[in-house]
Amino acid sequence: MVRERGRGALFYQLDIAKTGDYAEFLSQVEAQLGPINCLINNAGIQVSERGDLLDVSEESFDRLLEVNLRGTFFLTQAVARRMVARSDVSQERSIVFITSANAHLVSPEKGPYCISKAGLSMASQQFALSLAEYGICVYEIRPGLIRTDMTVDVIERYNAGIENGTLSAIRRWGQPEDIARGYCDPRHRRHPVQHGRRLQHRWRYAGSEALIFRNLKKSISRNFGRHAMTTRSSR
Repeated sequence: MVRERGRGALFYQLDIAKTGDYAEFLSQVEAQLGPINCLINNAGIQVSERGDLLDVSEESFDRLLEVNLRGTFFLTQAVARRMVARSDVSQERSIVFITSANAHLVSPEKGPYCISKAGLSMASQQFALSLAEYGICVYEIRPGLIRTDMTVDVIERYNAGIENGTLSAIRRWGQPEDIARGYCDPRHRRHPVQHGRRLQHRWRYAGSEALIFRNLKKSISRNFGRHAMTTRSSR
């Protein structure tokens, strides 16, 4: 689909929990596609088993935070360093964090996941302030109930609430395409907000929130630029 639009696309596999692999990985990406102008942090895993917070094991907790928070933080740091080091800044640069409504909505049955997303939400604000002086825009998108592999085990539980409007005003599950549309739609990127300040609004179609952090003097381009990188979970 990307190639049909006249753009290049390649698929790479990386365990973002392994921070020592970043340098070689990013050098390979840039050697084949050119400098990274946009990073979309979409990699994430869910709790291995939903249940009582008192039963969470150290192993499952550590693994989830290694991917959802620690790995995403340090991969963003590595990409941001490369963005900052480039002398040619003719193209806009941006970083997007796909977090979750669980960054602020409590769900005890998946406590570690909520904790990881709350931490990542704060990380997005920290990066927004840190990178504003370089004209690098930082965005956070908090998806609500999205139908993916991560919600397969709760579809039956939530279907009734979604269909009757209790859990979703639009009476349907959100789809991954809704999240992509939320970022690509330029209407969500035209607010004259100072860097580090949060703009929060709800989309009509995904029941999600878009939290936008940007530099007042810079506006992001209407596309991802020529070279964008998206991280996603292989699970």
